[in-house]
Amino acid sequence: MRNIEEYQEDYLDNPFEDQMLVFRHRKTLETIQQYPTSSILEIGCGLRPIFDYYNGFEQLTIVEPSQGFCERAKQRAPKNVKIINDYFSTPILTRLAPHYDFIVISSLLHELEHPDAMLADVWSLADTETVVHVNVPNARSLHRQIALNMGLISDLTDKSPRQIRFQQHHTFDLDSIQALVRTCGFDIIAAETFFLKPFTHGQMQSMLDAGSIDTHVLEGLYHVCNDLPGLGAEIMLNIRKGSQIESTV
Repeated sequence: MRNIEEYQEDYLDNPFEDQMLVFRHRKTLETIQQYPTSSILEIGCGLRPIFDYYNGFEQLTIVEPSQGFCERAKQRAPKNVKIINDYFSTPILTRLAPHYDFIVISSLLHELEHPDAMLADVWSLADTETVVHVNVPNARSLHRQIALNMGLISDLTDKSPRQIRFQQHHTFDLDSIQALVRTCGFDIIAAETFFLKPFTHGQMQSMLDAGSIDTHVLEGLYHVCNDLPGLGAEIMLNIRKGSQIESTV
């Protein structure tokens, strides 16, 4: 099991992650706006829960294992937000609503030793109309492709020092994450990568600090993925519960 206290401290000291959050949330918002959404479940909220950038819900439930992140969220959460300080796992399902229109699993599955276990619980909670929005880092991101060709890594699935620091267990590409969710009984509505990141988080932050790039450049890097599919820094999947789960955990 992850050391949540250590993870929280590292999360707060994470160059360029603030910028990635902006575009990660934008992609989530783009998805929410495609579907009728009154009830939302957010699994893991970090520093910026959904209510920071979207308020069109009737009810939002957040499940977050970090006490610090929960306390921050509670300080500014609207009245129609329920926050549960716990791990999302089978025992917690009885404390959740019988239906959610939208479930968000943002930047989380790659950090879990057994992501199929979480997806199995989500499958049992969801119904066929629930849209599940998932994002994870992309092992085939442009910056990892460059690192491979520089000889800094021997394989695109190698763990970087940052991945080790943040207790991340998996490196997914589009093929492997789609295979995982299909095995766990989900049908894929949409799959793509987003935000072209040529360099590491630390290098991107250094360029921002030096003024070599600015927010206009970041906007261009977000939109250019439409023309360079598969190379974005992150993978986005929208999925729905299928007729049956292929494997049990």
